[in-house]
Amino acid sequence: MTERTPNPNKWLTSRTKRIMDICVSAGALVVTSPALVVAVAAKYFEDFKNPFFHQARLGRGGETFYIHKIRTLHGTADHQTVGHGPHDKRATRVGGPLRKYAIDEIPQLWNILKGDMSLFGARPINEADQQHMRAALGDEAYQD
Repeated sequence: MTERTPNPNKWLTSRTKRIMDICVSAGALVVTSPALVVAVAAKYFEDFKNPFFHQARLGRGGETFYIHKIRTLHGTADHQTVGHGPHDKRATRVGGPLRKYAIDEIPQLWNILKGDMSLFGARPINEADQQHMRAALGDEAYQD
């Protein structure tokens, strides 16, 4: 295994990335807030339940945080089954359009603003996916 040479600009690039995350996510939250309010209201009035979905994800250093989205699937949907897009059979009537235009993803801007995740880089995986990868690849082959 080759040893990586330290990046002398790592501190600068990480600070620049974080500043960009803050500026872009804050601006995007302001711009998208009307759509977010309408989407949350529509989802609430569809079934009078909490319109938000929270899922534990693994962040930097293996720390767990909760990612926020607008709930688009039926409450009885199997969340382990992978399905994407507005035509997913598990999507609710309001959830389909929210998924089609990625409006259900807007609350994740709050996670970016808080520093839980970044606009740039890999999307944090959930703990169940990490366990599946470890089982498939073995602990030695899988690195956090």
